[in-house]
Amino acid sequence: MKNSTSCFFTLLMLLLGIHLNAQQFFFSAELPATCTSSDGIVTIVPTRGVPPFSYQWSTGSTDLSLRNVPKGTYAATMTDATGASVMHTYILNSKELDIYLLDSKPSAFCNPTSGALSIATVGGQAPFTYAWSDGQTGATASGLNLGTYSVTVQDATGCTAAGEFEVVTTPPSYYPYAAIGITQAPDCINTSAGELLGEMRSSGFTPYTYLWSTGTTNQSATGLAEGNYSVTITDDLGCTSAKTFTLKKALTLAGSVVCSGSNTGTASADLVNGSAPVNYSWSNGMTGPSLSNLANGNYSVTATDAAGCSSTGQVSVAIPYANTHDYSSKCFTGNNGVGGVWVFGDTPVDYLWDNGVTASWNTSLSVGQHTVTITTSLGCSVIGTLDIAAPLGPPMTINHSPTPSDCLNGTGGALNVSVTGGIPPYNFYAYGPNGFVSSSIAALQNLQFGTYQLYAYSGPNNGCYTSEIVTLTDVSGFNPTLVIDEVDCNTGYGSAAILDVTTPGAQYDWSVGANTSAVFNLTAGCYSATVTAGGSCVQYYNFCTFSNDTIQFDPTCFGLASGTLINDLGVPGCNGTTGIPFQMIRTLPSGALNFTDGNGVFQIPGPNAAFDIVPANYDPADIACPPGASYSVNPAPGTMISGLDFHFFNSNAIDHRVRQRALRTSQPGYPYSLRLEVCNDGSSANSGTLQMDYGNFFGNLAGVHFAQHPAAFTFVNESSGIPDNTANFTFPGIAPGGCEMLQVDFTTPTTTALNTAFITRATASPQSGDPTPDNNVSTIYNTVVGSFDPNSVFAFPARNGNPRDGGELLQNVDRTVSYQIVFQNTGNAPADLVTIRDTIDPNLNIASVRNVQATHDMKITVEGNNDVLVFHFPNINLPDSTSDYANSIGSVQYDIDLKPGLDIGTEIHKQAAIFFDFNAPVITNDNILRLSSVTSTGTPAEKTGRLSIFPNPASGYFGFYTESAGEMRLYNAMGAFISSRQVDAGLQQIPTNDLPNGVYLVRLDTGGHILNGKVVINN
Repeated sequence: MKNSTSCFFTLLMLLLGIHLNAQQFFFSAELPATCTSSDGIVTIVPTRGVPPFSYQWSTGSTDLSLRNVPKGTYAATMTDATGASVMHTYILNSKELDIYLLDSKPSAFCNPTSGALSIATVGGQAPFTYAWSDGQTGATASGLNLGTYSVTVQDATGCTAAGEFEVVTTPPSYYPYAAIGITQAPDCINTSAGELLGEMRSSGFTPYTYLWSTGTTNQSATGLAEGNYSVTITDDLGCTSAKTFTLKKALTLAGSVVCSGSNTGTASADLVNGSAPVNYSWSNGMTGPSLSNLANGNYSVTATDAAGCSSTGQVSVAIPYANTHDYSSKCFTGNNGVGGVWVFGDTPVDYLWDNGVTASWNTSLSVGQHTVTITTSLGCSVIGTLDIAAPLGPPMTINHSPTPSDCLNGTGGALNVSVTGGIPPYNFYAYGPNGFVSSSIAALQNLQFGTYQLYAYSGPNNGCYTSEIVTLTDVSGFNPTLVIDEVDCNTGYGSAAILDVTTPGAQYDWSVGANTSAVFNLTAGCYSATVTAGGSCVQYYNFCTFSNDTIQFDPTCFGLASGTLINDLGVPGCNGTTGIPFQMIRTLPSGALNFTDGNGVFQIPGPNAAFDIVPANYDPADIACPPGASYSVNPAPGTMISGLDFHFFNSNAIDHRVRQRALRTSQPGYPYSLRLEVCNDGSSANSGTLQMDYGNFFGNLAGVHFAQHPAAFTFVNESSGIPDNTANFTFPGIAPGGCEMLQVDFTTPTTTALNTAFITRATASPQSGDPTPDNNVSTIYNTVVGSFDPNSVFAFPARNGNPRDGGELLQNVDRTVSYQIVFQNTGNAPADLVTIRDTIDPNLNIASVRNVQATHDMKITVEGNNDVLVFHFPNINLPDSTSDYANSIGSVQYDIDLKPGLDIGTEIHKQAAIFFDFNAPVITNDNILRLSSVTSTGTPAEKTGRLSIFPNPASGYFGFYTESAGEMRLYNAMGAFISSRQVDAGLQQIPTNDLPNGVYLVRLDTGGHILNGKVVINN
């Protein structure tokens, strides 16, 4: 008998438009440690389809995850509840040797075998041998047609790695053709002084090769006499194009403009360096160097001097003409159409439209045909016609009624915006001071003073649009100004000052540590400054000291400093070689931030001046070399100082660290896989325990967990609870610098309500003697959602909300936020480059970024005003989701700390721009976290009150009365979410038998009216 709940869920998914062929998944893998080890993991991550799902691997396994497998090629088929299935293949290499696509060339229509694939190795021992599926044996396979090619690489030890890469076609804009431009013509004296320049246009695949009819292979052909010349240009894809050009002796020609029907035109010719007398013979039978009284038309001329030197040319006597265009929005009414007119051939003097407008730009046109008459400087009368298309809707208007801020009294301003007209729904964007960006009209509250740019779009292709610039004033008069003196390339220093601060009690805080109104001796880099005054008056500044200086563009103005951040793995002597990836390196006194790459290597540009280099997030006492954990360098312009290595040596015997990562969001009926990693940053191997707490709706953990290495974790016991179950494991000693991973493959029950909040918490012990107990605990606050959403930002924790949209952070409890940015190539061709520009909210400390993880090889830079993380994925060759869904998805994840001292109600925004190749960016959702009090989880804008709870203390149950239905949420004394339930109006009785004794916080939300209370449980 079929489960009725499952039937209903299947029917619901079908009604929501989940088609039978819409099932999809991608893979998430952990590579085997060595070429011969069997500790790899490959997990199926479903994203679409009707649950429940079944799985069939090429190994015969029917589990969600392949575990403890060696490197190799694995195929998996996923089938959903409707019987529809999809199959993908995954190539699993090892950490000992892996490969990636370094460069590629497409297959061109003019040279189908122009494709090429170049790979590079990660790890392994040279020399390497290569075997491509078409028989080629180098790191680069060339002469390839469209298609997919496989390659196997073997290193000196016999370890192999495999890959499969695709040659795609050229972009639509590719249509190469050759052109010749004249740089200099010969003349009657310099008869061999001609020079021609060859150009390849609409290609972009450089370098180009040139072959002129003279035999030269340079881009320019020089020393040319008059005659016919040709050039054949070949681009890097092997496509060629030829062009012929007739080079004549220099003849200066000029023609005038004439009004239609007039004979007032003129034409002239001058044979350069001709010997007098020069004879000019025109096609209309006239002679002489200049003609007059000409009608419009083309006039040919032959010029011959006394020595027989001659040249020919053609002069045009043109009539001026007009071009018009309809620039109207797709939404307007009445006489509000917009048209423009441009005149070619003469200078316009006067305009006269049929509605009386006397300018080239007319914003008061009705629907239909219009004429415009232009009078030119010659007195010509030029007439243009224009059709104004009928609108699709009424005009759009951004209505605003700003409420000023009053920072002295702690009151934020509001724009009070609404959008009318157009064709709903609207796309809305607001940009304001300090990097403020919002796509939500409702979010334009509690704002800082400053100028805001508002944009609204709607209709087909956003053809309906309007914009407004609104200035939000502050009644207190707080209006500071930042003045920057850019870095001088010779001295290497600049300065900055904050002026015009007249509000009493002003305080200054610069990122370089100064607290004065001005700072000096700033080296090239990016800085931040904050000025505060009474009340909540605050202004943030982020700036770079070379934004307008040649130091940014002139490579001779700076030198480079390079080194590696190395983990000595508890072995003294500074002889380690293991680089620490994606760690921050800071330069002083500028405070500029740089990241190590995936191998722990950093490369820092600096001015022509001395500066210091320090690891940003390490205690100097833990840096064994160099002494003082700092280098002072002064690289000469155009040079690089290398070998600036930092050796991290942790003298603490015990220093565990734990982190966890969800492979996707929780969705009813779908798997929810977690990877928990325990690492040893200490100097000796130490055993311990791992406790995992998780939402009890997942059921038992037994049977759905496994370790990457079978003996790494031993399951001890599991206990049920409300709202969390708890499982306990032990782990043996982990080698210094090593990590062990535990994976759990839950399934979210189909009966789980959307928006159900839950946590997963991993705690590694012992914490006694551990110098960094904070990183022994990792907590993810999550919410059950309705779908998988690529190209999104997720935040953890997001209490009383969800990871995608945001939620609440508890003041003095939630000090760290984990962000994950997921990207998917939903285009129609592979992406060679993916770039994520991630703007950091000013309430977050960018210098605290750590635990960076990514699905693909990448590098990180810090740009903007030292407030933008840029994740570069070069040569990623990310397939499009149509051709290879399983490999079209990637992600990056990191932890970052809140700045201390933030006020209740502070909002933290996160929105990223994802660039696929050089296309317009995909803008993610705007994730908003709001800082709340532990004792009151409501926001300042909510109407709050006190909830009467009885009996109190409570044993077995507690009760309260509510006049309206709503949601009750229960928190422990530290503000951690426990459970929630919907309640009806009337007297409520809440059982407490499953709750440990202690103090709990109760929050009742009845549609915007918030009641808070405390209850003591004493069962």
